[in-house]
Amino acid sequence: LPIPAEPVTKTKVPKAISVAGKRFELVGQGIRQVTFLYVSVYTAGIYVNDALKKRIQSSSRWRQEYSADKLIKGEGEAKWFARDLVDGRNGSEISLRIDPVRNTDGPHLRNGFVRFLTARLRQEEAGMSETERASFADALDAFRSLFPAGVVRPGQALVFTRLSDGRLRGEFNGAETGIVANAALSQWVMEGYLHSQPAAISPFLVSSVAQGLERLARSG
Repeated sequence: LPIPAEPVTKTKVPKAISVAGKRFELVGQGIRQVTFLYVSVYTAGIYVNDALKKRIQSSSRWRQEYSADKLIKGEGEAKWFARDLVDGRNGSEISLRIDPVRNTDGPHLRNGFVRFLTARLRQEEAGMSETERASFADALDAFRSLFPAGVVRPGQALVFTRLSDGRLRGEFNGAETGIVANAALSQWVMEGYLHSQPAAISPFLVSSVAQGLERLARSG
């Protein structure tokens, strides 16, 4: 099968990637644009391992109740399905692949992630203990170190994987950059790219993933 191209920039996106020797298949892809002037920044792809793929295919709730519109519109059970995707049951793992379409740098990419993670923290911190908030702050510092310090060119992909035990694995240009042991942070990184409300990081990605998940759920 041909390698799919992201429709806005025509950037080729791999149908499968290898993470620490394990195969992950593409579910959906989309471009991240800066809203001002709609400048394209990077392509983003969501990938799932075989355990997660099989879990979705064998789930009666996914098969009977999921529809692409739920994730795209962010209504009803959208948060439940996004949470179920990232919860790591039965060896399930999910990856986010970021590939710039123009030269950028690690700190610029890092700051975008930190902004939406900090915003999520503000939403959730009332329900967190002081220990949990301190642990998250430490994890956020560790997360910052997963990004390269210098220029990131097209083809030099960043890959973040939520492992089945809740840790987040970082990779840049094929080499591991570290692992962050905080389940909340790894969950929020992935959910940040799956949620359409209050504003999707990439509406193109959410739409593509939503449709890919519908095909997957119906193929069981």
